Amino acid sequence: MSEIPVLTTDQMREVDRAMVEDYHIDLVQMMENAGRHLAGLARERLLQGNPQGRSVLVFCGTGGNGGGGLVAARRLHGWGAQVLVRLARPVGDYGGVPGHQLDIAQRVGVGIEVPPYPESAATRQQPDVLIDALVGYGLQGALKGETARLVDQINGLGASVLSLDAPSGLDSTSGRPYGACVRADATLTLAYPKTGLFARGAEEYTGELYLADIGVPHALIAAEPLDLQPEVVFARSEVLRLDRGPGLSEPATAAAVEALLTATSNAHHKTFARTDGVDPKWAAWYAHYAGAALEGLLGVTVAEERFAGLLTEFAEAPNSDDEGSDWASSYSRLLMQRLRV
Repeated sequence: MSEIPVLTTDQMREVDRAMVEDYHIDLVQMMENAGRHLAGLARERLLQGNPQGRSVLVFCGTGGNGGGGLVAARRLHGWGAQVLVRLARPVGDYGGVPGHQLDIAQRVGVGIEVPPYPESAATRQQPDVLIDALVGYGLQGALKGETARLVDQINGLGASVLSLDAPSGLDSTSGRPYGACVRADATLTLAYPKTGLFARGAEEYTGELYLADIGVPHALIAAEPLDLQPEVVFARSEVLRLDRGPGLSEPATAAAVEALLTATSNAHHKTFARTDGVDPKWAAWYAHYAGAALEGLLGVTVAEERFAGLLTEFAEAPNSDDEGSDWASSYSRLLMQRLRV
């Protein structure tokens, strides 16, 4: 994956926005692509190429991730699997495109369970495969309520688990779990890899990593504000197995580190540029939030104290930008130089 960009959550939100608003590629199309690839990977990777008669339990949230899970459930049902969908919320809470996908799944005869869940054959007997489509990159804080309980169910059933985009409960920018987090055997991420999936320790939750094509135009990723210049990614296959690296080229690594620093800043609504001196607490917070992902991107081990110290040193340097737009670019270059990438 030498030239595949690695994106932060904010960058992926921009991809999704541009797909719909600038290129008029509907969410229905993207969701169909995601769900089709998810079902195909479940068939090939976890069901030995034949889903007929196999038991599949799909956990679906109310957002786009859940909509992709519902597409996968419908596909696997059509291929002869015994599919049961477990919803995180009542049917009436599923609106928009996910609600549309739920309606289709019901019409074709996919089994649907809503809370409070009845005892079912899927839980009395061991399912062959579990699909986690509860929450993707849109995660904001720790999972709560029924969603957190469903994560505990997934982890407790003992069956093979395939997560969509990111394991539910894992921050896709930093790679840190927020409380309850799915431990998957494999994760199918969409369009482009996310920085957090390569963080040190993230493999405990993601398992094997795969990347699926959902139809993002090359012109979109090359245009501002993303301004990336990747090679054609999916020329040979619509689903790729990803190595954890370090396999990024230096320009791709620099871009990913810059994006990670910017996303970390946005997460706390504060740049790290020098103003009236540097609060060490901010440096420590940056290092704690982004350190694991930085290690994964650079392929090195960096103590949080050293990361925080470098950020403070850069911010206090005479030529550091005061709230300048290029601060993240400057810091990413300096980090790579000092960490001998």
